[in-house]
Amino acid sequence: MVDRPDVGTPTRAGQSLATVQVERQVADVVQAGDGEVSAPVAAGEVIEHGDVLWQLDGVDVVAVVDPDEATEALLDVMAEDDVERLEETLVELGFDPNDELTVDDEGDLATVAAVTRWQESIGLAPTGVTGAQHYVELAADRTVVEAHVADGDVVEESTLVLSVGSPTLTATAAVAADEIADFAVGDEVQVELVDETVVDALVVDIAEVADPAPTPDAAPTIDVTFELTGDLSGVDIVTGPVTALVEVSRIEDAVVAPTRALLSLREGGFAVEVRDDSGAVRLVGVELGAFDDGVVEIVSGDIAPGDEIVVPS
Repeated sequence: MVDRPDVGTPTRAGQSLATVQVERQVADVVQAGDGEVSAPVAAGEVIEHGDVLWQLDGVDVVAVVDPDEATEALLDVMAEDDVERLEETLVELGFDPNDELTVDDEGDLATVAAVTRWQESIGLAPTGVTGAQHYVELAADRTVVEAHVADGDVVEESTLVLSVGSPTLTATAAVAADEIADFAVGDEVQVELVDETVVDALVVDIAEVADPAPTPDAAPTIDVTFELTGDLSGVDIVTGPVTALVEVSRIEDAVVAPTRALLSLREGGFAVEVRDDSGAVRLVGVELGAFDDGVVEIVSGDIAPGDEIVVPS
């Protein structure tokens, strides 16, 4: 049967372009300083700014998400364990508006008050805690992948406490440089996972520099990064090679017929057999267009949607 797909249906459907690797970006969070850990956050929890990740000797260790430059500078100074330098920085950043803080090597109530003002300015609980071991800088949109310590564990400096990762999965493909024009950031594609599940994805990054060809016969490649945006509920994600499916061309409102119906003509070209209402069969010469997944576009010929064509069994 000759068919006319809905407008917008590509005659070249998502085409296998490249084998890519699905991965989840994971970062380790370590403890700065010794002490006893209590109430560590559980795996699967989404981390937001100001969340308590765990307690160290009963004092909260909080998440500082996407800190600004001033906050990064202040946390760096805290890590130096230099009270005088911390006080200088608090004054420089405007957290001692009444000039109550004496810059010396001794922390006092004025120091705590300045730290409290800083905490309030960035949306943290006003605890006045000055130790860098009680703050953890994190990027936005991070989820706890695994907790490596349990309630009551005693840890030392640089002990691995948590692994956190992006809640999204990404896949990167090395695309031949001469095919990179088929891609643009924001393009919708599909990715076929190891278990043959197909999920929607989005092109989120295209490298600006090509990687050199591995051999003289190969072409240079450019890395294209996809973010898996489709519904992954109930999908058992196994990281590993997958297939990126991309639409490389689109023909709207195309007339298509099964490729198995094509007959080669002795004088050249192709034809199909069309059966009319009486059951009679006639041979119709056709001009072909694009091929896709068992069908072919009929560019011209005395054939129309709804005509019945003979397909060899």
